[in-house]
Amino acid sequence: MTIRAAVMQLALSVLMFVPAAGIAQEDLQWKFQSGETLKYTVQQKMQTSLTSGGRTFNSSLQQTMNMSWKIGAVAPSGDGTVTQSVDRVQLTSEGPGGTVTFDSAAEKNTSSPQLNALSETYGKIIGQEFAMTMKPTGKVENVKIPDSLLQSIRKSAGSATNPLTEESLRSMMEQASVTLPGGPIAAGQSWDSTQTVDLPFGQMKIVSNMTYEGIDTTTKMAKIKMKPSISITPKENAAIQMTLKSAEGVGQVQFDQVKGRISRSELDLTLTMTVSRDGTSVDQTTVQKTVMQLNP
Repeated sequence: MTIRAAVMQLALSVLMFVPAAGIAQEDLQWKFQSGETLKYTVQQKMQTSLTSGGRTFNSSLQQTMNMSWKIGAVAPSGDGTVTQSVDRVQLTSEGPGGTVTFDSAAEKNTSSPQLNALSETYGKIIGQEFAMTMKPTGKVENVKIPDSLLQSIRKSAGSATNPLTEESLRSMMEQASVTLPGGPIAAGQSWDSTQTVDLPFGQMKIVSNMTYEGIDTTTKMAKIKMKPSISITPKENAAIQMTLKSAEGVGQVQFDQVKGRISRSELDLTLTMTVSRDGTSVDQTTVQKTVMQLNP
């Protein structure tokens, strides 16, 4: 081996065993400050097309949810005690039955069965405080559901109109955040964030391939591309059976690596499925856009 070849071999060895030597890296992790409150707004727009008996029905939904994240004690490990609450929900639904507009902050309208149903559903969670432990990677543990909410859920268990169960609610809170890599990462590197949510009709699993794209020169935020893969495992003997035919989606997360928090996230999804109930099947296509924004 010549001296030049030996030097080249040494250089290759260094590149292989020294992580990203000479390549800019970022340590993407949540940074919690005790006593701080983060205010997030989650906006969702959804277009749904249902086909049954040769007829097609279209509907739309626009929903805005205001949330508060109160940071409590922060451990030396960086784990934070976080209390999350939903402060307000506004929605507008349009479909064959007309238009319904709902605002949880407005006076209750007892003359409308649809508004009463929405008030009953959202009334269970508005203002309730969910305590949990959140790790710097975004992993959520030790979810505590308020006793009053647990009692309300258990009282209405088995109701066909009740979309909430203790198991599904706890599962959704535990899987509410994408998982960060947990160490320095360079642009172009990827990792998977897996979320499993138990629902009344089955279990939904979302495996999102996350790719760090570097620092945005305009926003100064870390850009993370998100490509989700979704599967649904039906629950045996459930009243509603859902068969997922296809799922396509793409999203992006803007992460403030200095303050250690998500600044903005966007996710576009298109789901095609067959929904069956009482021997009747309906083909359904849903196009959905969800945006979560940190308020100043």
